[in-house]
Amino acid sequence: MNSFGAAHDRVPISCFFNDLCCDRGLVQKLVRCCCSYVFGFVNACHDVYVCLQKLLPYCGFSLTLLPMMTKVLFVCMGNICRSPSAEGVFRRLIDEAGLSGVVGVDSAGTHSFHIGEAPDARAQAAARKRGYELSHCVARQITADDFREFDLILAMDWENLSAMQQQCPKIYQHKLMLLMRFANEFEEATVPDPYYGGPEGFGKVLDYLEDACQGVLEMVRKRATQYQAA
Repeated sequence: MNSFGAAHDRVPISCFFNDLCCDRGLVQKLVRCCCSYVFGFVNACHDVYVCLQKLLPYCGFSLTLLPMMTKVLFVCMGNICRSPSAEGVFRRLIDEAGLSGVVGVDSAGTHSFHIGEAPDARAQAAARKRGYELSHCVARQITADDFREFDLILAMDWENLSAMQQQCPKIYQHKLMLLMRFANEFEEATVPDPYYGGPEGFGKVLDYLEDACQGVLEMVRKRATQYQAA
């Protein structure tokens, strides 16, 4: 084929678009087709987002694909003596360790006896003598969401551990532990309930809590270090 023939056979692309624009029906079909694909893609992305929104928290990640903070929940019976005291002790420990941005803490009770109440006045007085503040605590009962939201759920005694084991789904049972398993100085397995005793009992409780919470701190510190290294 000579150069004249080759050049003569070429059809300018502009001619194609000119013909296309003259066929309004065809243009409308193409636009609808493109819109259908775009909307389908957007819907697919939304479905993926919804799935990630439900799945990632169970895997320990936020929606930004970054590790979530470690969350610790202390649990006793009424959430007015031992568990708010543990919350106060641990909160100060993580603040002093510079971990308040990566470690969360809360407390709850297995029963609804004191919902909405402030911690026992004797607990607050004993804590205040050692520099812990409990006035921000408000008693609440543990919920089904807590078993999913928290990484460590630490019971003060066997009775409350058993109560949680009966409520907690099997998939989260590994989060339930006795707080005193983290103690280093004391060999007692549980933190005694000081509610029916005198002021000295609240001091004894703080001795146990300070020991055990230090052990919990070391564990969450290692976890935070591992996340930062990753």
